[in-house]
Amino acid sequence: MLMGQSTKPTGRMSSKAERRSLQQAQRAVKSLCSMGPDACTLVLMRHGETEWNRGARFQGQMDPPLNELGVVQAQQAARFFEA
Repeated sequence: MLMGQSTKPTGRMSSKAERRSLQQAQRAVKSLCSMGPDACTLVLMRHGETEWNRGARFQGQMDPPLNELGVVQAQQAARFFEA
């Protein structure tokens, strides 16, 4: 995913634990940002693309290197956070 893009959740949550985890995250964000829109910034960022991502291969605990696009994505993210 490139900078500035977003995704919407698809499908249903598969377990009560996942729903509970999402609800806890939503409460935490609401609590963190309750002081007003200028009081905090929450940034969620996923790692850059790897060949395993591209091939829809399950990674689990492995840490494959970024592919060419993933390196570009990481560089874009670095520039974003430098500003």
